[in-house]
Amino acid sequence: MNKVWITGRLTKKPELKKVNDNCVCKFDLAVNSPIVRDGERQTDFISCVVWNTLAENLCKYQDKGSLIGVEGRIQTRNYESNGIKKYITEIAVNNIEFFEKKDMPLDQLTTKTDFDKTGQIEISEEDYPF
Repeated sequence: MNKVWITGRLTKKPELKKVNDNCVCKFDLAVNSPIVRDGERQTDFISCVVWNTLAENLCKYQDKGSLIGVEGRIQTRNYESNGIKKYITEIAVNNIEFFEKKDMPLDQLTTKTDFDKTGQIEISEEDYPF
């Protein structure tokens, strides 16, 4: 099984890019590591990629330092640059949760990617604690 859940903070403002007719956003999450060295907790920086509506919502409603949770799968890919083969390991994000509200509608706090064909999450305003 290839399934990953992580929570972390965006290391910079997410930027939306177009690839053919799709939107894509590549971003890094700073995730607290359980390892403590010299009295300081270590941080891991995890690369992620998200597509289409989910990418648009991330770029529209979140900023550098925003706390988010992602669910996805680990994927690897490679490419060649100047005759050197380079490898990339990243999380292909399927779901995302925004933990901090920043001028966004309540129905955007949790959203699913276009690739999830099970449909939308139905949440009533009574379900929100605020």
